[in-house]
Amino acid sequence: MKMRELAYFLKQLDASENLEANGKTILENMLLTLSTESGDGRHNDVKGELSGVFHAVTGANRRFKTGQIADLKAEGLDVYNTLLSGMGVEARLGPSDRDYQEISSILA
Repeated sequence: MKMRELAYFLKQLDASENLEANGKTILENMLLTLSTESGDGRHNDVKGELSGVFHAVTGANRRFKTGQIADLKAEGLDVYNTLLSGMGVEARLGPSDRDYQEISSILA
């Protein structure tokens, strides 16, 4: 039932009656991430914390690469902050004294 509801919601976001000013649907313009915590259990190792964790990311009007499988070998905070940066958000997640490492391989 949950997947059916998610599919319905995504279909509504992609409907032609929901076009934005640039002629694209809400879904085409937005950043949407879907993920699972079903990784390989290395949450105590920041270099491997995303290993085996599924993430699906929309292209956000061609800001991000899609249609590929990528093993980023990066910390979760850097991945999420790269997504935020790609959307023009200046704020960062995590401690303010932490160095931010952009993951350019996910940027289009």
